[in-house]
Amino acid sequence: MKEASFPSPSSDLFQNGTEKPHRDDSVQDDLRLVEAGMSGALLGSPCDAGEPSAKEPIVDRGKQDPWRPSPEIQQLYLDHTKSPPAVGAERAIHYTEFYKRDAGSYASTALLNAHCLAYHLSHRSIQIHPRELIVGSHTEHRIGAICHIEKAGVAMLEDVLRFEKRSVNPLHIRAADKWKLLRTVIPYWLRRNLSVRAFTLREQLGYAREQLGASHFVINEAGGVAHFLPDYAELIRLGTNGLRKKLGERLARDDTSQAQRDQLEASHVCLAALEDFADRYRAEAERQGRADLVELLTNVPRSRSNRSTRASASGGSTNIFMACIPERRNSRVSTPIAFAISSPRSASSSPR
Repeated sequence: MKEASFPSPSSDLFQNGTEKPHRDDSVQDDLRLVEAGMSGALLGSPCDAGEPSAKEPIVDRGKQDPWRPSPEIQQLYLDHTKSPPAVGAERAIHYTEFYKRDAGSYASTALLNAHCLAYHLSHRSIQIHPRELIVGSHTEHRIGAICHIEKAGVAMLEDVLRFEKRSVNPLHIRAADKWKLLRTVIPYWLRRNLSVRAFTLREQLGYAREQLGASHFVINEAGGVAHFLPDYAELIRLGTNGLRKKLGERLARDDTSQAQRDQLEASHVCLAALEDFADRYRAEAERQGRADLVELLTNVPRSRSNRSTRASASGGSTNIFMACIPERRNSRVSTPIAFAISSPRSASSSPR
């Protein structure tokens, strides 16, 4: 096997010589566990699944010479670098299918988006690559560019005929996906996407000119990048069962408006969708004979697992869940994932 070249942990990439900020004991414990786990994985030694001791010193792996990752990690690295970046079209296709069929079936945008996410995750292609320890990916591809078609994804798809020919950041796109995007997805969302609904006709023309000329970006997604700040720690700490309990407690309160109840019910739908998505990965792990992943995914993401395994098992699928449903701003709902459902600020509850 070709050996990959990696920087040493003692290099400037890992240590910049600056003074580290103060952290409380719980954060220090987490950092000790992460460093011990990374060192164990990179050096090919097993990681202790127990709780680290606050008095236990952190081993400075940077002093070991020579330093290199284990053969398994090196192979994963090489496999990853050989994977061609591609357009993740499945989300756009699935969202279009669901909106065309059920856009008028839900009382609120929150519930519509939640059920749309559930539909997408139930149909999305999944795969577990050889030697992979963290399952899940942002799109159906190992390295993929996601398209939030209901937001500003139409602007992204202006390159649908030349993604592979671009001199900067070329992306592979399957011929079948290209045809579906051109024939069904783009025509449906051309007048329904968020960037169009946010402006008057005159403003739309100016906005389109700015976007096509790449002169001024107003909406993050229109610039090709979407930013999310999910509470991963809460989800990992409580699991979906714990979050579902918190949602139930919030729903039982008398001061909850109908809009907030819709938001909370939508969060229930999203939790169930995440669990079903993880179950699909567990089934795939069973098919591949990956007993290690089957064991992890038996509990994750429903319940809290031991600290050294829960992050690795939930990391990929949790990222899918959080990334697929954008943050709802200005919401007074205080549950950990209430931010997850987006409600466009318009008189209409959903695009028809």
